[in-house]
Amino acid sequence: MNEKFIILFSIATNILIVKKILKPLHSHANSNIKNPSNCIIKDMNFLNLNKIIKIKKDKNLISKYAITDFVDTLILNLQAGLPIFTSFERASHSISDKKLKEKCKFVLKKYYLGSSFFEATQAAIQPNLHDDLSEVFENISLSLKLGTSLTDNLTQVSCQLKAKTNSELEKLASEASVKMIFPLVFFIFPVIFILLGSASIEDFIKTLDS
Repeated sequence: MNEKFIILFSIATNILIVKKILKPLHSHANSNIKNPSNCIIKDMNFLNLNKIIKIKKDKNLISKYAITDFVDTLILNLQAGLPIFTSFERASHSISDKKLKEKCKFVLKKYYLGSSFFEATQAAIQPNLHDDLSEVFENISLSLKLGTSLTDNLTQVSCQLKAKTNSELEKLASEASVKMIFPLVFFIFPVIFILLGSASIEDFIKTLDS
């Protein structure tokens, strides 16, 4: 008798929890029945927006990694004693990012057509665009103009890019951990509470019977 009561109590508790979760979804569905076309459009827009944001985040991270690898390869070639253009040319062979590859091809083409390397990198800079790629070319151009150590400047740029990438990865990891809390709260914890409380419920029933 007591075991049956405990089983029924746990089933009823789970049903109440599920109803509590599904109630707002059900009311949202009923409100959209009157105008299903708007509902479909809104849901599609929401899904597309989420997909675009996710793809954009992934592309930004991949781009940051590609730029960092390019800068590190360029630094290694410079530290090996190679000239700036040869180092740049060798580093551009291992690029995976499309935007960065096009930018490097543009610089190499300008140089092959007779421009100096400083003029080629200066032409690749877009004044209105403030992104990581523009920052790399601005630092190269500025070092060539002022005669400062290009290796030191690029090392600082590489450290900044790695710090940005790590912060974005930490942010994504924290978002994933928050998402995992919801199934714990709504599905796992209630079952644990029922299992832990079943003994006390049984004792309570026994005291009532006595």
